[in-house]
Amino acid sequence: MWVEKVRAVDFTINYEVRPKGVDVSVAPSIIASTQIAAFDIDTQRLRRITDVERGYLESWQRA
Repeated sequence: MWVEKVRAVDFTINYEVRPKGVDVSVAPSIIASTQIAAFDIDTQRLRRITDVERGYLESWQRA
């Protein structure tokens, strides 16, 4: 699992699924991605990702 990109209000997580115990060099059974938006429940609007959140998410990006 890794973060593909971080934008102002959303980010994309990519992941690969393999059977348990299979080496990462084996092709994955599934490759998928999920786009997640930061949302303020009180205002019912998208919100900007904070610098702290951005730093954490960027730590999961591939080099």
